[in-house]
Amino acid sequence: MKHKNRFLFPAILSVALVTGASVHAADKTWSTEDEGDGLWSNADNWGGATPLVNDTLIFGATDGTTTLTHDLPNTFSWAAGSLTGQTNFRTLGITFNSDAPAYTINGNGTGSTSLTVNGTITVNSASDITQTINSNVTATSGLTVTGAGNLTLAGNYNRLGTWQGPLTKNGTGVLTLSGNAGQNGLVTVREGTLRVASTGSITATSGITIGTASTSAVAEFNYNSSTALTRTITFAAGSSGGILSGSGTINTAVNVTTGNTLAIGNSPGQMNFANTLTLAGTTEMEIDGTAGAGVTGGHDFANLTGAGAAGVITYGGILLLDMGAIFSEGIYTWNLFDFASETGTFSTVALDGAYSGSLLDGDADGIWDLTDLDGNIWQFTESTGVLGLTAIPEPSAALLGSLGMLCLLRRRR
Repeated sequence: MKHKNRFLFPAILSVALVTGASVHAADKTWSTEDEGDGLWSNADNWGGATPLVNDTLIFGATDGTTTLTHDLPNTFSWAAGSLTGQTNFRTLGITFNSDAPAYTINGNGTGSTSLTVNGTITVNSASDITQTINSNVTATSGLTVTGAGNLTLAGNYNRLGTWQGPLTKNGTGVLTLSGNAGQNGLVTVREGTLRVASTGSITATSGITIGTASTSAVAEFNYNSSTALTRTITFAAGSSGGILSGSGTINTAVNVTTGNTLAIGNSPGQMNFANTLTLAGTTEMEIDGTAGAGVTGGHDFANLTGAGAAGVITYGGILLLDMGAIFSEGIYTWNLFDFASETGTFSTVALDGAYSGSLLDGDADGIWDLTDLDGNIWQFTESTGVLGLTAIPEPSAALLGSLGMLCLLRRRR
C-alpha cells in the first residue's frame, strides 16, 4: 500500500508554492572563514553548499567580510494566479546569532535585487549594533521580525503578487524602515520599536496596530517620515504599553487610549496631525530649553493643522511635563499644543525630570497652577495649549546675594 503515497510530497510542495505556505528545507550557516568575496552564490562561504529554496540562513561570528551580496537567482513573478520561476531562491527565514557582528546585505543589482523571505527574521545580536539589509525584501505570506537586536530594512518591503504581506514586529529590538513598506496587510507592533525613518514610508497597508491586546508589553511606533501617513493607527484593545512617537505627519484621526502613550518627537520634536487628536492615556512632552518647537534645546510640539472639526484636540488622561533643564530667573512660555479648538480636560498635569510636583485645576476652568517648593510658579492653560513658568532664584543663590549685599552695606559704613 505504500505505493499510493509516492505523489504525496510533490503535491504538498506544489500547494505550498501556490498558496505561499513554506516547507522548511535546511539550515545554512555563513562560514566563520568565508572566502572574502561576500557572495551568497559561493558555496565555500556556506561551508560547501549553496542555500536552496526554503533554507533558513544563519549568520554568526566571522573572521571574514561582513558586507555580503545576495546574488542567488530570484526571478519570482506572478502570472495567471500562480507563481512562476518556482525553482529560484527564497529563504524561509534569516537568523543573526548573539555573536554576530554588524552585517550589511546588498543585492547584486541584476537578478537578485529583491530578497524573498517567507517567514521570520530573527535578530539576536548585541543591542549596540544594527544588522542592515539594503536589498528590497519581498514576502508572500508576510514577514515577522523578532529578537532583542536591531535591524534596518533600507530597501522597500513588498508583497509578491496579490497575496497579503502583513509586517509584524516582535521582540524588544528596533526595526527601522528606511524604504517604502508597500505591502497589502496590517502592520502590527507587538513589542519593541518599529521606526520609520525620514526616508521611509508606509503606503499600502490596511493600518497600523500598536501593542498587544490585554498586555503591558512595550510596543512603540516611531514615525519620522517626510511622507504623511494616511493609514489608520489603532492601539490594541486592552494594551497598556503602546507608544506613538516621532516627528512625522499623520493625516488620520488619532486616539491614544487609556494605558498607552503619546511621546512626541525624538528628544524633542514636532508631530503634525491633520485630523483630530484624542488623548486618554499619557501624553509626554519634553522641554529642554528655549530654542523653539521641535528642535534640539527646545520643546515638544503637537501641531493640529486641520480646520474646523478636523482640528479638534480632546484632552484627557495624564499630561507629563518632562523638564530637561533648570531655568534661571525669568518668565518662560512654551506652546505645547496648537489646534482649531479644544474639548475635555486632563485628569493630571505633573512635572518630571529637573522639577517635580503636580499642577492643580482647582476651579475646573482648564487652568492648571502650581507654586513648587522652590517658589517657582507654573501654569498650563488648556484653551491655549501654553505652559508658563515664572522662575525665581534658587534659595542658595538668593541667600548668597543677600549676604553679598550685607557685606557691601557694611563696607560702605
